[in-house]
Amino acid sequence: MSVSRVQFLRRRQQKRGATMFIVVLVITLLSALGMFAVRSAGLATLASGFDRQMTQTHYVTEYGIYTLVADVSNKPNVYYQQMVTTDPGKKTTSCVGYGQVLGATCMKVGLADLEQFVVQKHNPKNKVFRTSKVSGYKTVEAGSLGPRELEGDWKIELTDLHGLAWPVAGYDNTPGSGARPQFVIMTVSAEGMVRPKQKTKNKWDTGSATAASIESSRAHVIFNVYK
Repeated sequence: MSVSRVQFLRRRQQKRGATMFIVVLVITLLSALGMFAVRSAGLATLASGFDRQMTQTHYVTEYGIYTLVADVSNKPNVYYQQMVTTDPGKKTTSCVGYGQVLGATCMKVGLADLEQFVVQKHNPKNKVFRTSKVSGYKTVEAGSLGPRELEGDWKIELTDLHGLAWPVAGYDNTPGSGARPQFVIMTVSAEGMVRPKQKTKNKWDTGSATAASIESSRAHVIFNVYK
């Protein structure tokens, strides 16, 4: 029995609807897979950027401690006198690294202080951190934190200064004439920050840059003073 032309066209229209549904479904699935791939690649790039900034912050914090120790080694008596004579009750010099203890010692040191007295001691043009001159994200200056205008910062507190009951190994402890070193120990609490360049310099402000990262580190430093 032959099929009439009307029935043949009706069956073709029904099949055409099923074909369009399959095509739309395949396009939707492929679009979803493409969006997922783009999102995954973006998250991987974002995570690598955060990891880089975390590593930079870690070394910036360590750099602050090393720079401070270098300055203490050059003038230990200056730091000793400033710590024992600073009034910890003043709001401008009080530290958060100690509680209400008897004979508390406190001294705050920032990036500008160490840059002036250590890095720029022999050359005023020296900088702790160099800022890249961004020109189409192609220029990266040696010593900078990358192609973007990032800057590092320190906030360091010196607390818990007290003398040691024993000399450091390697020092001669036999009685003799002349000035003798007195060994003391202090706690260095450092916070390092990496953030985008901000308009106000030398200002510890985490609210001005949502991309700022901070790391805290603490060390005990032993040095000698002469009395």
